[in-house]
Amino acid sequence: MKLVYRLLSEDLIENLGVVENCADSGFAEKELCRRIETATGIEGELIRKTVGDFIEKGYLCAMFSEDSFVWCWTHNNQNKFESQETVVGG
Repeated sequence: MKLVYRLLSEDLIENLGVVENCADSGFAEKELCRRIETATGIEGELIRKTVGDFIEKGYLCAMFSEDSFVWCWTHNNQNKFESQETVVGG
C-alpha cells in the first residue's frame, strides 16, 4: 500500500516514466521499475509485481513516441497521444 501511495502522491510514473532511446517494451517496463526502486528504496520485486499488475489490469500503459516509451496512467492519455500507438497496457 505504501508503494501505491508513493506512486500516486509523488507522481512517480509521470516523473520517471519517459524511457528514451528505447524500442523494446520489456526493457521499458524494467527500466521504469528500476527507476522507481531507486527513487523509493522499496524492494524491486514488489515494484515489478505492482507495476505488472497495473499494466495487466489496464491502469498503466506505455505509448511509443519517436524513439521513447512514455508511461502514463490510462486516464491521462485520452487525447494526449492521439498520433501514437499504445503498445503496453491500456
